[in-house]
Amino acid sequence: MAKIPFEVSARAARLIGRENVSSVEGAITELVKNTYDADATSCILLLLPVYKNIPELIKEEDFVQLNEYTQEALKKYYSKRGESYVLVALDEEQRYKLVEILKEIVEMWIIDNGHGMCSDTIKKNWMVIGTDNKETSSKSPKRRVVNGAKGIGRFALDRLGNKCDLFSHSEKGLIHWQAKWSDFEGRGKVLGDVEADLDSIKDCDLQALFMKYQLEELIPLYEPSDKAESTPINFSTGTAINISFMRDRWTDKSFKILRRTLSSLIPPKEQKDFNIYLYDARTDDSSDCWIERDIPDECDYSISASVDHTGDVLIKIGRHEFDVSQITPTLFTLDQMKEDGFSKEDLEKGYFSYNKALSELLKIDNDEVLADYMSIGPFSLNLYFFKLKMPTKENLKRFPYKNYDTKGRAEWLSNSGGIRLYRDNFRVRPYGEPETHAYDWLLLGQRVASNPAAVTRIGGWKVAPQNIAGTINISKDTNPLLGDQSNREGIANPGAFSLFTGILKALINEFERDRSIIFHHLDQAYKIDNPEEEKKKKGKSAATKARFSGGQGMSPEQVLDMAQTIEINEAEKKELRDDNQLLRGLATLGTVLVSFSHELKQIQAGMNNRTLRMAGALNKVVDEEKLGQVSQSLNPYNMLERWQREDSKVSHWVDFALSSVKAKKRRRRLIELNDYFDNLAGHWQNYLKDKKTELTVNKSVKDELSVMAHEIDLDSVFFNLIINSVEIFTNPKAPWIGPRNITIEVKGVSQGYITLEYHDSGPGISKSFRKPEDIFIYGESTKNTGDDDGGTGIGMWIMKTIVDDYKGKVIIKNSDTKGFHLRIDFPIAE
Repeated sequence: MAKIPFEVSARAARLIGRENVSSVEGAITELVKNTYDADATSCILLLLPVYKNIPELIKEEDFVQLNEYTQEALKKYYSKRGESYVLVALDEEQRYKLVEILKEIVEMWIIDNGHGMCSDTIKKNWMVIGTDNKETSSKSPKRRVVNGAKGIGRFALDRLGNKCDLFSHSEKGLIHWQAKWSDFEGRGKVLGDVEADLDSIKDCDLQALFMKYQLEELIPLYEPSDKAESTPINFSTGTAINISFMRDRWTDKSFKILRRTLSSLIPPKEQKDFNIYLYDARTDDSSDCWIERDIPDECDYSISASVDHTGDVLIKIGRHEFDVSQITPTLFTLDQMKEDGFSKEDLEKGYFSYNKALSELLKIDNDEVLADYMSIGPFSLNLYFFKLKMPTKENLKRFPYKNYDTKGRAEWLSNSGGIRLYRDNFRVRPYGEPETHAYDWLLLGQRVASNPAAVTRIGGWKVAPQNIAGTINISKDTNPLLGDQSNREGIANPGAFSLFTGILKALINEFERDRSIIFHHLDQAYKIDNPEEEKKKKGKSAATKARFSGGQGMSPEQVLDMAQTIEINEAEKKELRDDNQLLRGLATLGTVLVSFSHELKQIQAGMNNRTLRMAGALNKVVDEEKLGQVSQSLNPYNMLERWQREDSKVSHWVDFALSSVKAKKRRRRLIELNDYFDNLAGHWQNYLKDKKTELTVNKSVKDELSVMAHEIDLDSVFFNLIINSVEIFTNPKAPWIGPRNITIEVKGVSQGYITLEYHDSGPGISKSFRKPEDIFIYGESTKNTGDDDGGTGIGMWIMKTIVDDYKGKVIIKNSDTKGFHLRIDFPIAE
C-alpha cells in the first residue's frame, strides 16, 4: 500500500485558538503565563485607543478587520466611497455617540522583561504547533516551573485580535515577527500554505522600540518592592507583543473584569518575584496600576494545610474571631475545652497546629481506596473565613466577638473572593471565578442547603461559599493527575478531580468542626452562667402577677425577669426550629411512604405467585424438544426462578417498610422488651439472611422488663445499629471476610436502668476516628469520601440523641472485645 502523509487544514489554527479559548480573560492569562515562563519579573499590559480624535476617513482594509458590532455601529456615521469609509455630517449629539463607539476600538501591548526569543527559537518553537519544549524542559533558566505544556498558547493571540506584531530582544538582538490570522481562512488552505513574517532589526533594542511607538511614558520605571528602595525594571532583554483589530468591544466593564482576573492570577502574598501592571490609556488615571494581591488582615478564622507524599497532613487552624480576654472562665471548666488545642492558652495563642494521617482525615481503612487518594500527590491550601453581617445584641452576650468592618470585607470578597486553584503559582481557571457557575466549584452551597444547622451544632454547621476565600496550590511535577484541559478551562481528569475535591472538603470540615466546637461550648457556658430555668420561673411568676394586676405594682426586677424569659424562650425556639428542620425532612420520607402504602400493598399482592401462574401458562405452550436446545441462561423456567427470588426480596422490603410506619409505633406506650426483640428479629430475618448475617437476641433476664417509649424511637435506635453493622459487613470496597454475627442482649436491671448490649463481629470502630465517641457527632461518617452515595453521618447521632432524650446512657465498650460493642442503659418503666 502507498504511504500518504497527513495534512492539517489551515482552519486548525482557528480551532485551537479563537474557538478553543472561550474568553478574552482566558487568552490574556495564557500570554501572561508565557511571560512568567520566560523568567520575567514584570508583565506590563497597555490598552491604547486607536483613535484619539474622530477620523475623517477609515481605509476599507482597516474597516473590514474591525469586529462586527463596531462595523455596524460605524456605518451610521461613515459612508463608503471607493476604498474608504468617509465621515458624514454630524450634529453634536451624534458626535458624542461616535466618540463613545471609537473609545472601544483599542490595541493592546503585552510587554515583559524576560529572556526574549531569537530567530532560531521563533522557527523551532514558536512556529511549531504543539511543540513539547516546555514538557521536555519543565524548568526555566531561573528554575521556575513553567506553566505551558500544550504548545498552543500562542494561538490565544488569534482570540484577541486579527493582527499581531511581536518584537523580542534576546542576547542575539531584536527580531520582529508578524502574523495576520485572517491568512488562515480560505477554502482549501493547508497549514503549510500560511506563512508569518520574520525579520531581524539591527542597532535597536526595546527602549528604542518604546520610543518609536510612543510607549516610553506609559511604561513604569520601577517594580513594586517591600524594600526601602524601588527596583528599576531591566529591559535589556524581553518581548513586546502588539495586538490590533481586537475581536471584542473594550468597555469599562471589560477592563474591570480583566483587572479582577489578573488580580487573582497569582496567589495572594506569594510569588513576590513576578508583578503585573495594567494601564488603560483611555483614562487619565495612571495610579494604582500594579495589581495588588493582598488579603484583608482581619479574617475571623483560617485554615492552612499541607498534604505530603506520605499522606501526612499538617493542619493549622487560625482563631481570630474572639476577644479572649472577654471569654467567661466557665468555658474552660467544660470537659472538651480541657482537651489539647482548646485551652485558654491555645485560644490566646490564636492558632492550633496538629497532624493527621490522610486515612484519618477521610475516615478510610481500605488500603486500595486510600491509594487512590494518595495518587493525587502533595498540595497545600490557605483558606480564610469572614463574617459578613454584624452580630445581634443577643449574640454579643453569648459570643465575645472582636470588632470588624463588614463593608471592607464585602468589597474584597466581591472582587477577590472564592476558593482559587493555583498550579505552580498561576491560576487554574475557572475555579473560584466570581459570577460564574464555577465560583462554588466545591459545592459548599449545596452542603449548607441540605443541612442549614446553626454554628453551635458540632458537626452540623457548614460554611457558605460567600464567606470563604483562599488559595489551593498544586504543581505540574507533583500532581500529574490534575492536568489542564487543552482549552485551559478546568482539570481534564474527572476521576482525579473528584478525589481531590473529597480531600478538600474533608479539610474544610476540620475548620468547620473546630469553630462549631468553640461556639457550642461558649453557648453552654453562657447557659451555665445564666441559669435559665430559675429565670424562667421568676419570669412566669412575674407574668402571672402582671396578668392579674394589669401591670400595676411591677418592680424593675420583675420586668427584667419577664424580658429575660422571653429571650430564653426565643433561643430555645431557635434550637427547636433547627432540630425540627431535620426532623421534617425525615418525617416527609415516612409520610410519602404512608401515602403510597395502598399502592405498595397492591404491587405486593400482584407479585405473589405470579411466577407460578406464568409457569402454568408456559407449560401449555412450550415445546419440550425446543426447550432442551435453549441455554440455561435463556431457559424461561430458570428466568422465572430468578424473578421469583427478586419478587420475594421486594415483597420483604414492602413488609419491612410498611411495618415501620404503623400508627401504633408512633404512640407512646408501655413496651415489653422481650416481645419487642422477638418482633425485631423476625422483622429483619429475611433481609439479614440475604446479607448472610445472623441476628441473635439473648434474653438472660426472664422477668418481663418494660420501658415507656414510642416504639418508633426504639426502632430508630436498633435499626441504625443493625444497618451500620450490615454496611460494614457488605462494604464493596472492603468486604468483611470474617463471620457476620449481630448479638443483642438484655442484661438486667441496675439502679433503675435496663442494661442492653449490642455487639457485632465486624472490624469495630474505624481507627480514623480521633476517639470512639466521635461516631455520635452529627455528620461524622466513614462513608463521606466525596462520593455521591456517601453516608449522611446522622444515624448514630439520632440513636444517641434518642437515648439522651429518654435520660438514658450510651457507652462504647470496644476496648475489651473485638468487633463493635455498645451498652445502652434505658430507664425502666415504673
